[in-house]
Amino acid sequence: MTVYIYNYDNDTKEYLGFQEADKDPEATKIQGRFVPLIPANAVLTAPPEYGENEIPVYEAEKWVIKADYRKNFYKSDYYLNISEIDTIGEQEGFILIDKETGEDVKAHPNNYKIVNDEIVKKSDEEIAAEELEHAKQAKIFENDNKREAAINSGVTYKGILFDSDTEQKANIIGSVLTMSETDTIIWFGMNNDAMECTKEDLENIGALIAQLHSFCWTRNAEIKHEIALAETIEEVNAIEIDYEVDRKSVV
Repeated sequence: MTVYIYNYDNDTKEYLGFQEADKDPEATKIQGRFVPLIPANAVLTAPPEYGENEIPVYEAEKWVIKADYRKNFYKSDYYLNISEIDTIGEQEGFILIDKETGEDVKAHPNNYKIVNDEIVKKSDEEIAAEELEHAKQAKIFENDNKREAAINSGVTYKGILFDSDTEQKANIIGSVLTMSETDTIIWFGMNNDAMECTKEDLENIGALIAQLHSFCWTRNAEIKHEIALAETIEEVNAIEIDYEVDRKSVV
């Protein structure tokens, strides 16, 4: 009668396969009958039948059937980060995904979502809506940067370019409130040009800043209204973000 031994991995204890047992010469001679030679990490007990995505593991001197997803599946966290499965057993804290779908998720993560602990592909309508929203957010970001640049670009008064940010506006208001009609104050421009300013001069500079801010915030509202109404990415991309304004010098 042919005797078989069943091998398992030294580290994982997973079943590796079987082979015909060799004779143990010493034991066979002593006992006067065939005694199989059992090497390390092998047993004479055959593992039970197991199916796809399962593997017998030799534990506590017996075979135990465990889940084995390494061949056919990837695992994903809840941010759609896909990785190989390199351990036997259930993958606690992860979502299983077949390898073909997993490759597509790797290539196009924005086309998938997680619903009830399953990774599912978004509908074409969902994908289009999200792409449109991303385009709108990018356009809003572009607008906000250009608006702030325009607000801070300065105003020209009597040939000198003055700061026009909110802090400058507040400083001018504070100074005007403390000045008489005959007082003067040295006020510096953006390029460190100095000007001896009367109260009226500061009021005029402040008025220019207020006009610039009003223009920029009015234009900001117009642009964001256009962005909100856009129904396609092409319409979003066609929106012109322009904060050019004629900053006339007051003389």
